Amino acid sequence: MLIPSNLPFLSPKIQEILQTIKDSDDIKYIYSKDRHLIPLVEKCLLHSKYNPIGEAKRIDFGVPDHPDQITIALGLGAGYHLVEHAKIKPLVVIPLDYQLLKSVLSQIDLEQFFEQQSLIIINEDEVLHYLDFSTGKKIHFIIQPVLQRIKQTEICIIQKKINHQISQILIEKNTIGKMNYIWLKNFLKNLYYCQKNSFTNEPLEINKKSILITGAGPSLDHNIEKIKHLKRELYIAATDTSYPILIKHKIVPDSVFSYDASPYSFYHFTDDTNQIKKTRLFIDTISPLASIALPKTLLFSEYPFNNFFNYLGFQQKKLSSQSRNIGGSMIAFFSNYFSNIPIITVGIDYANYLYQSYSQYTYQLDYKLIHGHFFKTENTFDSEFFYRNNYIQEKVNWKTTQLFHHYQSETVFENLYSLSQSPFISFKKINCLNTFLDNINLTRNNILNFQYPKIKTDTLKNKWKDFINSNNQTIKPLLKNLLDQGVKIDHLMHHIFE
Repeated sequence: MLIPSNLPFLSPKIQEILQTIKDSDDIKYIYSKDRHLIPLVEKCLLHSKYNPIGEAKRIDFGVPDHPDQITIALGLGAGYHLVEHAKIKPLVVIPLDYQLLKSVLSQIDLEQFFEQQSLIIINEDEVLHYLDFSTGKKIHFIIQPVLQRIKQTEICIIQKKINHQISQILIEKNTIGKMNYIWLKNFLKNLYYCQKNSFTNEPLEINKKSILITGAGPSLDHNIEKIKHLKRELYIAATDTSYPILIKHKIVPDSVFSYDASPYSFYHFTDDTNQIKKTRLFIDTISPLASIALPKTLLFSEYPFNNFFNYLGFQQKKLSSQSRNIGGSMIAFFSNYFSNIPIITVGIDYANYLYQSYSQYTYQLDYKLIHGHFFKTENTFDSEFFYRNNYIQEKVNWKTTQLFHHYQSETVFENLYSLSQSPFISFKKINCLNTFLDNINLTRNNILNFQYPKIKTDTLKNKWKDFINSNNQTIKPLLKNLLDQGVKIDHLMHHIFE
């Protein structure tokens, strides 16, 4: 029977689980020299038989004293190794063995060692409810040394479950933490360029042509000669990553799209000097590419500060970042605004071909070569960029990852076709591009208008103050993060506009 004073340390779900666990006499106990009960599990004492709390202080669990650290203890044991840690900050504990947990909670009163607010025992499925992600950016596991040796399988299973639940949250938080200042700086610069009328608001017109969206995947190399031969029959819209590949093959796209805030985006345009003004560049408000010598048009992702353009009377045209990749965003853009035109993709493969992630002439390949070494294969390179890069399936020289699978699942539109031979593409496959285009009968032009008003400097500054001081819930987390970094938003805006 559980000691009643232990119940406040248990989540409701843990209490329910323990009610289903039968009492057992298999777990034995001995007293340490200082009279603390020590469980004996699989013929191993879980703690020191002399001074379990004192000797636990000498064990280095690698827990840094860091305010953004979230610490999870895997396995309670008898709890002695957690006493000192719980004095510093509250601990979340996830059991490795429920039979052992019930036995310990029936024999040892945790209230002797822990304040009720300093420790909570939960199930691994409850981490999102009990962990505080408002400040935490990293996860660290405390694992009692003896349990680590005898419960390896259980530990691996639980860690995978936890990582699956929290990886996306931590990626987003860390991205915000690292990129928030860059996003705002780029946003304000693009706002400045708007005020200077540096963006073109000319309509986007597609004249009786199918749309070809080019990504930088391996299938772009496989189909480049077809595209070169039929380029006049297509409206070619390039991702920024595929733009230099097309230029190398003397294919000048009608448009190129980018929303990446990274300064690396400039690398896509460094080799182009002659063709550049023939292509229209569409960028999001957080892009750094406003200085590129292309005719540019502004589009709007879900970046919270974009709500400010509503204050200015903009009828926003969306370049959604929900798909988390520029190829998927372009598919969404053309599907939403040109739904009656067939959309063909190439270089959007949702897989690697013979371990090749990208087409030739992309700077990503150079990056890999520069940063690679003998022990780092192409199979693991992208793990530096993506949090779910492990291969999950292979078909005929193509391998897909969890991340690619996620991208594919987010791209669900009608009227989509593909030149890629990747077996992980759900779009309709085109075997012969020439025949496909011959059978398409497009009888009218399609036009997308951009009604973006001119902005007066005084109006902009006054509305900006109103926006920042408003109770806008979408920008509050970003503002707090910026303030925590010591960013003075008014000073930054003054510097850019003056």
